[in-house]
Amino acid sequence: MRHGSHDNRVRESDAEKRQRTSGIPRAGCPGQFGLAACLLVLLASPLHAQNTPSPTDTTDPSSAKKPVPAKKRPKDPFTAAQRREIEKLFDEERRVLAAQRETLEAAAKELQAEREKLEREKAGVEAQRVQNEERAMKLDALVKEVERHRIRLDEMEQSLPVLSQPSKEFVDRLARLEDANKKKPDLPADIVSAGDFPGSIRIPGSPAAIKFGGSVWVSAVNTLDALGSDDRFLTFSIPVVGDPGAEKGPRTSFWAKPSALNFDVRTKGPGDRAIRAFVEGDFAGASDGFRLRHAYVQVGGLLAGQTWSTFSDPDADSGDIDFEGVNAENVQRQAQFRYTQRLSQAFRLAASVEYPNASLTDTDGKTVRSVNQIPDLMVRGTWTPSSAARLQGSAVLRNIRGESASRPNEIGHETGWGLSASGTVSELSWAKGDIFTFQVNAGEGIARFISDLNSAGGQDGAFDPATGDLVLLRHWGWFGSYLHRWSGAAGMPGYLRSSLIWGTVRVDNLDFQPASAYKRTNRLSLNLAWTPFRNSEVGAQYIWGERVNKNDASGQARQFQLRARYLF
Repeated sequence: MRHGSHDNRVRESDAEKRQRTSGIPRAGCPGQFGLAACLLVLLASPLHAQNTPSPTDTTDPSSAKKPVPAKKRPKDPFTAAQRREIEKLFDEERRVLAAQRETLEAAAKELQAEREKLEREKAGVEAQRVQNEERAMKLDALVKEVERHRIRLDEMEQSLPVLSQPSKEFVDRLARLEDANKKKPDLPADIVSAGDFPGSIRIPGSPAAIKFGGSVWVSAVNTLDALGSDDRFLTFSIPVVGDPGAEKGPRTSFWAKPSALNFDVRTKGPGDRAIRAFVEGDFAGASDGFRLRHAYVQVGGLLAGQTWSTFSDPDADSGDIDFEGVNAENVQRQAQFRYTQRLSQAFRLAASVEYPNASLTDTDGKTVRSVNQIPDLMVRGTWTPSSAARLQGSAVLRNIRGESASRPNEIGHETGWGLSASGTVSELSWAKGDIFTFQVNAGEGIARFISDLNSAGGQDGAFDPATGDLVLLRHWGWFGSYLHRWSGAAGMPGYLRSSLIWGTVRVDNLDFQPASAYKRTNRLSLNLAWTPFRNSEVGAQYIWGERVNKNDASGQARQFQLRARYLF
């Protein structure tokens, strides 16, 4: 019994020793590594206890002959409290692992959702790219279609008599054109309509429509100083001190010769093309005779007949009410063939061949006409960037030929040239209703296109008395006009406006010209004009002018004019 109890104590001591040396705590195994150590001890302890020989086996040899008893269940190395602690640890680890599994599964679901979202966005981006490419192709096709329509509209513009629901810019431009046509009713229209047009009547039995028009012009002119004209202000005719007529006193004249008649016919020609014919004349010819002003036919951009020269700019209207106009003005009319092409909405280009008339001074001081052979060549560009601005530039090339009385049957010829720039600016920042207009002309042998020099005659060139050679004169001239609107709208009843105009013309004199040759003129005018009712105007104007000769001798003149005009 003692021995057996000793063995039990030994086993217990061994078990306790193994428990202490294995590192298994009595109160539990903290952490995952502690749990693993506990499991190893559980598995190792029974095996170790089974394989360890007991002391009785070595001391009692007779026990080998006895039958081997049945194996007993090894004793649990853990106490109940320890096992409960271990179970708690296992349960806690299971919960931690389950939580980690749920976290991983949730993260996997989120990753899958993100992947699916990215796939959807990728598909959307691809669809958007395809859609953008389709839109770009449609836009390119639309741009080409718009360009085709624009070209078609430009072609149709010449044949459209009326625009439905016009824009404000068109209405304003039409009002200015109407006002300009009232001042210069004989201007060619920009739009050549093929059917009925405002003021016209249909010709029975014909596809044509006709409009009759004209103006009644009456002026009262009071000339205060010596001047070579009683009914208008001719600056070149001012006598200088010492010339015959320099002491001529004041005088008054009434006249209505500028009154004019015109008719305008529009119809359709071959290919349904619009055709326009315009004829106008006034009574300002010699001996009160009727003279031709305009006579032309127009088909689209092609014009043939007599009208304003392509080198001129009648739209640069100074607002002067004198029938002669400003001394430096370029508004010559002559026969021509002209073609006009609109290159863009804002720019038009015109080219023409025109009657090459010139006026020369012979060796004896008399005026002789040129001997024409080659027509004048003209080109003009008009730029209208907005409804408030219009600019024009033009050029002319001339072959001037003439015959002097001192050398009969011998033709002298020289090449002339000229440049012109003009424009109109309205809607000024300080006054919306005011208008500034200017024109500059310069060249050699272009006196025909400068109003005062054309009226004087003989200023394109002169024959040298010593050699008989033809030499062209150089000239330049400019004018500036400022129109101020006091009240009302242009062309409407109650419209009141004033214009201040300054003009200068200069000739570079030749050495062989006489001392009395034309050198320079200056002209200043100020007026006040009122529109009592539509298509009418009553105005008063004061004019001052000066002429300077080659020898610097000068003379001055003043004139006061009253004018009443009615357009119909």
